[in-house]
Amino acid sequence: MGGRNLPLFDWWVAAICASEMVSVSDVHAVLQQHDPDTQDRAEGDGKSYLYEAVENYSSSPLSKTIEDARGLRDELPGDWDIEGWTNSLAWEQDFKRVEYGGTNNDFADEHDLVFFSGHGSTGNGEYYSDSTRCITFSDDDWDDRKMTAGDAHECWGDDDMEWLGMSACQTMKQPARWASAFAGAHLIMGWKTNMYDIEFGKHFGGRMVDSGWFDSAYPVKESWFWAAEKTHWYVDRTARVVGENATMGTDYLWGEGTVQSDPTVDSYYTYWTYDTRGREEAPAAPPLDDAIEIAGAAMTIRVERDLLATFAASGRQSMPVFKTIPPQVDASAAGGLADNLCQRLGILCDADVGPDEAYTEMIAVLGDQEARIWMADGSVDIIDRAVYMPTDPSFVPSLPSPQNAYEKAEVALAALGIPMDDRVLVAQDLFWTDSQLSKDDPDAQGQSIPTRSRVIYRRQLAGYPTFGPGGEATVEFGHEGRLAKASVQAWTAIESSGDAAIIGLQHALDQLADQGGAATLNGVRMPLKDLQVRDVELGYWIETAGDGQPELHPTYGIRCLVFGDDGDSSEMTLCMSAATPAPQVYVTGHDQGCFAAGEAVCLDAHIATFDGFMEVRWTNPATGEELGGDARLCTSFTESDPSRPARTQSVKAHVRDSLGFETAATVDVCVGDPTDVNGDQLTDINDLLTILGAWGQQGSPWSGGDATGDGLCDINDVLAVLGGWSG
Repeated sequence: MGGRNLPLFDWWVAAICASEMVSVSDVHAVLQQHDPDTQDRAEGDGKSYLYEAVENYSSSPLSKTIEDARGLRDELPGDWDIEGWTNSLAWEQDFKRVEYGGTNNDFADEHDLVFFSGHGSTGNGEYYSDSTRCITFSDDDWDDRKMTAGDAHECWGDDDMEWLGMSACQTMKQPARWASAFAGAHLIMGWKTNMYDIEFGKHFGGRMVDSGWFDSAYPVKESWFWAAEKTHWYVDRTARVVGENATMGTDYLWGEGTVQSDPTVDSYYTYWTYDTRGREEAPAAPPLDDAIEIAGAAMTIRVERDLLATFAASGRQSMPVFKTIPPQVDASAAGGLADNLCQRLGILCDADVGPDEAYTEMIAVLGDQEARIWMADGSVDIIDRAVYMPTDPSFVPSLPSPQNAYEKAEVALAALGIPMDDRVLVAQDLFWTDSQLSKDDPDAQGQSIPTRSRVIYRRQLAGYPTFGPGGEATVEFGHEGRLAKASVQAWTAIESSGDAAIIGLQHALDQLADQGGAATLNGVRMPLKDLQVRDVELGYWIETAGDGQPELHPTYGIRCLVFGDDGDSSEMTLCMSAATPAPQVYVTGHDQGCFAAGEAVCLDAHIATFDGFMEVRWTNPATGEELGGDARLCTSFTESDPSRPARTQSVKAHVRDSLGFETAATVDVCVGDPTDVNGDQLTDINDLLTILGAWGQQGSPWSGGDATGDGLCDINDVLAVLGGWSG
């Protein structure tokens, strides 16, 4: 390794070769902690995780939320207790204050770490008289579908909860209202803006957990922001974390580092944002002057005639395809990177080098300084924890000027030794902490402290922009201009791999209108009904760090306004393949009424891919069980757990095409007696009362008071219940 001295790595290898028994505690401290919240109960030592995830929405279904929540589960150490509920088994009441009819103390607040993945929206709930932000469920048999900030007023944390994450759109547009849910919880995490339908949880969990001798755990708050950076990109990324006070931002998971004592609840809170667009809100978009309307099964799209005409007249028929060249990442590469950083920046001199436990990244570490290289695509993270995470949350650093930060960023990137001549500067901004904000006055102005200065670059390929998180590089500086972090994502070497024909923009928008988020590469975690196209670019999608991507294909980056169910609009960039249609899948066979437990149910996946190649698999979202790998699935279902009754059970069909693009469709199958609408194993007066309580409402089939499966609660459901009357 170029004459480097790697004492810990050499000692580790020598010990193994000598067949000596080595205790992990000899090289990596074992942290033992006791959660005082559990001292009077039998839950254990404070390592308990609850996840709830929903994909089967009647409109704008999602395809990756269950993998999102389970990705976090899979990153947690083996001694954590796990509870998880998905689709119709995920209930709004599990998060709701007991006094408002919820069961929060038996579910969300019985766990230390809680995670929801699904749609964000707005709704009218308890406590607040107006509409407020919420997370959205699919089954209204158990309370209602919308869990608002007011539904949790002053109830989270009076039992066991420390940290709650909402992997859903715009949950943190009203931080003061979620802060008012604190009753001993430490942090509530979410998004100020929209987020994409991606597997966020595995990145969040992987950062929080120490996975090997050379790895280090990071605080919960920093891990949330790091996952946001790894899965999103600069035009849309605004994650936000709320704490009861500033010291809560230093929390680690139990067993991974220090955890602050439960905070004293008062009328103030602190929040942090990871927002590369700075503090200024984007100006309101002007109305479209001469738009045409594209109406499809999933949404309605409005787009300027001139924009369509410009693309049609461009004459562009094809674009290059690029093959990526995987880097050779080993201990020698990590050691060479550390040498470069030592010589040019004076950091990581004589660092120890070795892999993480999963052997997915190579790490060089020296005290608070570390460099990580992902083996799949050579993505690099350099960090100095002492600068990145100052111990005093009230400290106000002296940050470099924008020009000085840019000059220092250029020096830092040169020290990495990665060819980056195709980079362009896209943004500079600050990372902020806002403290002593009033829970009772959402417009109150607290103290805002800029704690880091950031310089952000994007990659260009053959003069085209790149989309997706893999085309970004970020350099951050702290007090007195010290390097806090340098992150270069999937900046792999490429070579030409021929040309690909371009799908016309009109055709692509038709596909988007018909399929909604399923036609995109990134999806979106909010119901999509109306969309206004503001601009379109041709470029290339580059996947997130660590995932690898064998080829880069032409992509449409569609800058648009998306409208939620509350009528509010927000800007997003939806990405679609510009060379091949996205794979499609829909499932039939589930709409034949209710099936008895144990009865054979055959489902057919109807699939279309651009070249006919496909990989198919079926899973049970509730358990993660693999059910089959053919276009037809025949299976059966058991009765639902009496402690968690539901009239529907889910099946998910996954499809992958030859380019690696994936899509999925989740369907609900009715299992049991359809007339038992309240799930008490009887068809009686209580079922009629349930129907009357939901009269006229429309939603998912077999939910609420729907006994006929048509998604509507009306006289037909009354007649069905009377026909199945049991007393």
